This record gives sequence, C-alpha cells and structure tokens, in this order.
Amino acid sequence: MVNLKDSRNAFVCNLLAQYMHQGSLVRLVPIERRHFAKSLEWLKDTTVTEYLPVSETVDIHKEISSLEHLLKSDFARGFAVETLEGEHIGNGVLHHIDFRNKRAEFSGLLGETSFWGKGYAVEATALVLETAFEKLGLNKVYCRISVDNMRAQEFSKKMGFTQEGVLRQEVLKNEEFVDFGIYSLLAEEYFRLKGTLGSLASGKD
Repeated sequence: MVNLKDSRNAFVCNLLAQYMHQGSLVRLVPIERRHFAKSLEWLKDTTVTEYLPVSETVDIHKEISSLEHLLKSDFARGFAVETLEGEHIGNGVLHHIDFRNKRAEFSGLLGETSFWGKGYAVEATALVLETAFEKLGLNKVYCRISVDNMRAQEFSKKMGFTQEGVLRQEVLKNEEFVDFGIYSLLAEEYFRLKGTLGSLASGKD
C-alpha cells in the first residue's frame, strides 16, 4: 500500500532539491514561514537597515504580508540564505519578475552582521544570479541602492553590475527623500563573468 504522507514528503523534498542551490559557504532555500521571525528581527536592527528603503518604525503586519506574498507570487522568488549548518543568516529576493521582457529586480539582506566581510554575501548573491539567469532564463537583473550606501555600490560593481543612472528622491526615509542609484547586470555579462563570481567569495565581502 502506498503511504500518501511519504509520497507527499518525497514530492516536497524533490521540489526543494530542484530549487536549492548550494555553494561552499551558503545554500539558498525557498523562503518559508519558519524564516519570518529572523527576517522581522533584522528589520528592527538599524545597523542592518541603515540604507534600506524601510522606516525606523517597522510595521509588523505590513512586513508579514510582504513575506506571505513571496510564498504565493508567480512574479517573485524569495530565498532564505542559510549556512551549510542550517543557520538562517539572510534573504535574497527576485521581485517584479517580468517573463515577457526577461528581467527582475534583485534585493538582498545579510541580516547576521557577524557574517559580514567573510564572503557569504558574495556567494549568496552569485547563487541568486545563477537562479535568475540559468534557471529562470532572464536577460537582466537590476537593483536599487541608496546613493549614500558606498559599501553596497562597491559590492554591486564587484559582482559585475553597472550603474545606469540615479532615481531622484526615490524613497522617503525618516522624513527625507533619498536618491537611489539603479544598477543592472545583463545575461551576456553574467556568463562572461561567471567563472570569476564564485572565486570572489574567498574575498572580504
């Protein structure tokens, strides 16, 4: 007799394996409700959110709604970044996936600051880009970065992104409008740089 519970579990495991990407430091897994608590905790840490388009006062209900949206949207892919030991240390998301024009917006967050500067962000970003260009077949990935966030700007350039321009007064943060630069990476650039992206994780970002 077939055990339906085992069959469902096998199906889920196969599905997760299909979308799980692993490097030498981290792995990406589809974001689940079990990842919500840590994600909300990071949003309360001003060291983590200093340059992000979020207010100092976190609207828990709004943020939970956004996370729930990732679970069921056909036009977004949310990933939890975990160490190989299973510790949840960040998130990576492809938003506004446009399959017709083959593009998406990327955002990433390494919430556990003890992992900053050790190659985890580089590898996690490389794995998200692999998903975008090799699994989803996209042609362009873009991101928005505060003009004051010099570290993130340098990081994006290190990952092969090119600044396209500046979105003036793009975000209202703490009662002030902030300009954001827009950066992009094309598929042809990704495949040309692919061999070097993996080795960047041994650096200090």
